[in-house]
Amino acid sequence: MTFVRGVLFSAMLLAVPLSAHHNLAEICDTSKVVTLKGTVSRMEWYNPHTTLYVNVKNPDGTVVNWAVTFLPPHELTRQKITKETIAVGQEITIPVWLHKDHSTHAEAAPRSIVTLAGGTTIKMPDDLWHRIQLHHP
Repeated sequence: MTFVRGVLFSAMLLAVPLSAHHNLAEICDTSKVVTLKGTVSRMEWYNPHTTLYVNVKNPDGTVVNWAVTFLPPHELTRQKITKETIAVGQEITIPVWLHKDHSTHAEAAPRSIVTLAGGTTIKMPDDLWHRIQLHHP
């Protein structure tokens, strides 16, 4: 009986983080890639993914701060990208999927290339979001 309780308890613990994730097709317009170009204002380097904050200047001159869900830290490390590679104030061009709620939140688009000032590029893997969504309900 104790073994069964342990198994059930473990299953509940594993289910909680998975239910917190979302299906990107439900929250983003995945049919259209939009390119944001601006300067990095902040980067949060946490699991399960990093978040880039990018100041983008609109045609009317106003600046909007976008929060872009980016690669997991281990994917960036695999591409030799460190916390120092993406610096505050650095120019960045990043293809994204916009959230359907018309907020200033976006998801980095798969199969695209992110370009930093100086020419450093970060390849968004073809199957990144597919791999992540396999863990979503």
